[in-house]
Amino acid sequence: MVGSYGIVASLIIVVGICRVIFGIKGAQYYLHNPWFWGKMLAIVLVALLSIFPTIAILRWRKAAGIEPGFAPPERSVLDVRQYFMAQLALLAIAIVCAATMARRSPF
Repeated sequence: MVGSYGIVASLIIVVGICRVIFGIKGAQYYLHNPWFWGKMLAIVLVALLSIFPTIAILRWRKAAGIEPGFAPPERSVLDVRQYFMAQLALLAIAIVCAATMARRSPF
């Protein structure tokens, strides 16, 4: 599950870069659009916020393989949940920025 998340995230980044470089609107449209940069900031923050939960889940998976009845500490689960909620909020911001960017010209 964790590996497929990284693969999907990488594909989204590659497709986004291709759209900026080869898209109909051209790179200048995106690079001068403040909504584009808001979207990029939100996506970078989502990526950074994914580091802690990924490490925690990998540790839990390893511990579960060693100790058959392992359950992660409740506080750790709540921490990971908070990271996921923050990522979800930032993803919503990225979607709003993308929609606004598509509707408004930066010029």
